Amino acid sequence: MENEILFKTTLLFWRLYETYLSYSNDEMLKVLQKSKYKLYDKYFFVNNKGEKIPLKWIATTGKFFVPHCFELEVLEFKCRDHESEIYGKIQIDCHIFPEGVLLLQSKLDFENFNSVNQLITASIPTNIILSNGKDMAQELDDLADDIINYLQSKINRKKKILGEKPKPWHHNWVWWESKPKVPINEFDINGKHFKYALGMCTRSDKWNVLNPENYVTIIEDIFNLSPYSGNCVYLTHPGNCIIPSKDFLDPKSIKNTIVDVIFAAEIGNVQRYLILNHLQDINFKSLEIQELLYKYSQDKLKTKELINKLEETEQMLNEIVLEINRNLQITRTPRLIFTSVFKTKLMKQMIHVLHGDLFLNSLELIIDKMKDAIDRQRNIITMKVNAEENSFLRNLQIVFIIGLIAQMVTLFYIDTTTGFNLEGGAFFIVISIILSILILYVLRRFK
Repeated sequence: MENEILFKTTLLFWRLYETYLSYSNDEMLKVLQKSKYKLYDKYFFVNNKGEKIPLKWIATTGKFFVPHCFELEVLEFKCRDHESEIYGKIQIDCHIFPEGVLLLQSKLDFENFNSVNQLITASIPTNIILSNGKDMAQELDDLADDIINYLQSKINRKKKILGEKPKPWHHNWVWWESKPKVPINEFDINGKHFKYALGMCTRSDKWNVLNPENYVTIIEDIFNLSPYSGNCVYLTHPGNCIIPSKDFLDPKSIKNTIVDVIFAAEIGNVQRYLILNHLQDINFKSLEIQELLYKYSQDKLKTKELINKLEETEQMLNEIVLEINRNLQITRTPRLIFTSVFKTKLMKQMIHVLHGDLFLNSLELIIDKMKDAIDRQRNIITMKVNAEENSFLRNLQIVFIIGLIAQMVTLFYIDTTTGFNLEGGAFFIVISIILSILILYVLRRFK
């Protein structure tokens, strides 16, 4: 029987929240500088030796997208029902993104070597008990509420709330060592012990009987996204697993270290979260717009009022599209933030495995359908206006004919010897003028 492999591990646990605020990165910086929170100088990751690895190689415009980061607290933790086996130190940081997203990061450094089953048990947020007596899930929610309440008291531009937003989380496992010591390439996709890495990604207690080929064929494709031998980077829907070599942990490395993986995956998570939020909002908005269009078709509105209402509805949709394009800009132009093909690939893969691509397609489809509905209503109004114009022209023709008849009638009152018969001719001319004026007045009122 194969001896079970144990791992010395760090878990980066992310939970995302919506602030319901609109602000620029510079505006947020000014607010945070006046707060009780102490900002980090830059985005960074601390390796297993306590060495800080700062984020490098982002585009000049990247500063507009990198979050503001600060520490919240450092505590001890233990796992419910496994206090003597699973414990360690936890550091909770806050990352505030310019698109209105707040991400809380719990960095759990496990003290002992643990089995995959033990780590899966410890991956459940309510199973992590902190030294302040709370479980991790409750602590994160309480911290997020405090930060969001503070920000909402300082920033006036608030987003319209269209229903409660989800608060998704994601797991990132970093393996430092194994016992017994196993070469990293054996955890690669075709390696002898790949099922351990797959088990950590899926966090399933049935990981030991997973069929990797069936999982890849039926559930989702899994790739080792590291271009370097001796490293494993797996980004999946249930969670991520990173197995770095010493070179990948070198704080003096110029580029492509573990911080690049963490940062790109985090950006991907945030972007997918924004897509999901906008999809939820656009569903509410589409129902609202459909109701408005139906109401317009049923109400006895004048044409001019109907045109104004339609323009207001179209403006509403345009504002939504502008906000979506602003928030999701880096999914279309990642070079605004990344100068690395590696980080770009990681970000896009993270969005993809979290079904962000599907959500974005659904989002764009709903927007197109709303635009089509507005266009159909506009065509109906155009037809109505054309009909009214045709009716107006027909009535003008009647006025012209009446005037022409009046002129012809006056000819009968012209005497070749004495000239114009004033009494009879004047009568018909006055009558024709009065009729013409009345018809024009009615037409104008109708128009």
